[in-house]
Amino acid sequence: MNMPLKPSQFSNNGVMEITTPDTKDPQELLAWSVEEFSGLKVVMTTAFGMEGCALIDMYSRVTSELTVAYIDTGFFFPETRKLIDRMSDKYSNVNFVKWESPVSIEQQREKYGNNLWKDDSELCCKIRKVIPMKQNIYKYDVWTTAIRKRAKPNSVQRRVLSAGILNTRSSNFAPWQI
Repeated sequence: MNMPLKPSQFSNNGVMEITTPDTKDPQELLAWSVEEFSGLKVVMTTAFGMEGCALIDMYSRVTSELTVAYIDTGFFFPETRKLIDRMSDKYSNVNFVKWESPVSIEQQREKYGNNLWKDDSELCCKIRKVIPMKQNIYKYDVWTTAIRKRAKPNSVQRRVLSAGILNTRSSNFAPWQI
């Protein structure tokens, strides 16, 4: 591929299937994806769960630079913040980028009260997660995640890579049942 994706390359439903190597070895698949998408703007998103941390480690072994974005909801546990700091220190070839809601926690509390997450979890997720994702993901050509089939069986296709009009989404752990 090695070229920017164009809307004309997609089917009517906005999806383009890309043939991936027939491998069950994640390092081989990651090395393939680094070569396949060289020259494109690639971002990996994570919430710093174990799959995301493992994927950061594996990617750091096959590429000299990686952009990892995370959405800071403003409600991270102190342990999550410490983990982000440790990961930043350990992986010098990884550019960690924080995405945030344009709505501060104070503004959210003024408008919706202290318990929006409990009163209207869908609106809370939209404000704290969906909006920051939509404001930033379009800047990249390829979006990779550590989603496993078992974790989201209905949202991850059998093919490891599928593309949307704005980006290619690569779920590198999709074939593996961890």
